Amino acid sequence: MIYRVLIIEDDLAYKPLWADILRRHLGGHVAEICWAVSAEEARVQYERSVASGQFFDFIITDVFLAGSDTGLDFVENLFADDQEAPPIILISSVDKEEVEDIVDTVSRRIEILSKPINAGQFKEVMNRITEHRKAI
Repeated sequence: MIYRVLIIEDDLAYKPLWADILRRHLGGHVAEICWAVSAEEARVQYERSVASGQFFDFIITDVFLAGSDTGLDFVENLFADDQEAPPIILISSVDKEEVEDIVDTVSRRIEILSKPINAGQFKEVMNRITEHRKAI
């Protein structure tokens, strides 16, 4: 399976790192990685993907982003507009339980990873997401 991924991260230094991590964990099956530095930019990219029929298979977003909205704002707005939105991986420097108190992770296919990212936990999350996508 080939994957389209949207990464929302305002620190561009992570760009090559994320590309390497995804290729390693997806076995070279990444077709396209789209990058947004703010929630606003991500919304535009998401809307374009839906309009073109080239949907994202999953989205990775940092909680704290450039601009006025956070990654949490992006997720809340996304699910308010699109109940069939793809799985989300939220990356946070705050405690996972604090984020879970804010976001309904179960019904929305949201995974939360704390920084620094643990390779084993990331692999488990990717396995759940790729199994979900294969089942569709």
